[in-house]
Amino acid sequence: MGSVNRGITTRRWDVNVAKYETVTRLTPAFRDLRGLIVNVLSEPIQHVAVIHSVAGSVRARHFHPVDRQRMYCISGKYIARSAPVRAEIDNGQIVIVPDGDTRESIVDPGDLTECPAMAAHEYLHMEDTVALNLNIVNRTPET
Repeated sequence: MGSVNRGITTRRWDVNVAKYETVTRLTPAFRDLRGLIVNVLSEPIQHVAVIHSVAGSVRARHFHPVDRQRMYCISGKYIARSAPVRAEIDNGQIVIVPDGDTRESIVDPGDLTECPAMAAHEYLHMEDTVALNLNIVNRTPET
């Protein structure tokens, strides 16, 4: 497996990269005349969803306070945008505020994205896309 940082832009270079969504191009673990095998994830997962998105649509526009979300692109192409956020107390209320610049990456078939907790993310679909959503915790409104 090798990391691919295609199309990542930022206005500030001293940011913690771990706060942003990353894109990894997965390579086949095995290949022969019958085809190939790509290992997508090697840790326990609690939730898997297949997401079909239409070209031109926007998905996500949220963050997860606990879970690290992964998306494996099966077909299509999309732009993944992410930016770190943090919680602050304002007049006794919890407010979510930006904590860094926005970064973008192009996601192609065979790419695995990982978005850490407390990173706002959105997906802009350039083509009809099918992706697997993989979560290490069971999906609830709190995760």
